[in-house]
Amino acid sequence: MSQEETRELEELLRRRKGGDPAAIDAEISSKFETEYAVVISDLSSFSKLTQEKGIVHAMGLIVEAHTIAEPILSTLGGEVLRADPESLVVLFQSSMDAVMAARAVNRAFEDHNAETPDENKLAICLGIGFGKMIRAGDHIYGDQINQAYRIGEDVSGHCEVHLTPEAYEGVKHLGSLEFTESSPIQLGELTLNSYSLVFT
Repeated sequence: MSQEETRELEELLRRRKGGDPAAIDAEISSKFETEYAVVISDLSSFSKLTQEKGIVHAMGLIVEAHTIAEPILSTLGGEVLRADPESLVVLFQSSMDAVMAARAVNRAFEDHNAETPDENKLAICLGIGFGKMIRAGDHIYGDQINQAYRIGEDVSGHCEVHLTPEAYEGVKHLGSLEFTESSPIQLGELTLNSYSLVFT
């Protein structure tokens, strides 16, 4: 089904060029648009670690990081869509579910690092977005995906969780959670705003 959906979306996009863009956009939206919270993970200092310890050592840490994170994210309602070399892409039904899962992952990494030599400590950074996305099988597209990637990679520091403003809207009312607004980050013409989850 995944490949069939992907082919159908690609065919609609090809027809869009010479057809009626508004009609095709409406068809794509009705068939493929959905709303998710997305969690993007990034292993902090991976490039530096690779240079210092070698690619095999770094790859071993990636496998270990995924082994810790994936079961937690899945158990707490996440759908692991992709496991890239450095990143996980995980979908949730709400920002609250995504934040709770991210917090659990962060604490699991803290427990792991407390009993691990410095050279094997894991620093995972998490970016969370929320909004409408286009999904065809295992492929998903949308501005919130892009923003979650960017804040996970470029804003989140060592073992931090950052949310896009759209994801933050879904959890800001929760008295059990505390957030701080991060300073905007300028990446070319793009300004990234985000909120950081405070761990207590």
